[in-house]
Amino acid sequence: MTNTQLQAMEAAVAIVEPTSEGVQKMGMVLSGVLESSSSNAEDSQEGKEAAAEAAEQAAGILANVLGVAMGGEEGGVDKAAGDALLGSINMVSNSFSGASESVSDGSTQEQSKEEQ
Repeated sequence: MTNTQLQAMEAAVAIVEPTSEGVQKMGMVLSGVLESSSSNAEDSQEGKEAAAEAAEQAAGILANVLGVAMGGEEGGVDKAAGDALLGSINMVSNSFSGASESVSDGSTQEQSKEEQ
């Protein structure tokens, strides 16, 4: 589900209005999708890897949104849009952080099993 939502957002970036309101809406929606993805990620390695993949895709979407915003007539965004984008960046960062902790925990557990 998350992958489909992110693909739809990639397409929407191409048609989003490069206004602060459009950028704000994209940031808020992206944060919601990432929050849903991280809360739905199982405690399994596969769930964490899926969340990391979603975070990577979301990072690309954020880069495109920022490009659209900076290239628009306003030449930037207002505070509300900036706050929404920062919230999205925070969610991406948290998703990557959680995935890397899971990977390191998983490899440590595997090494412990091998040593026994």
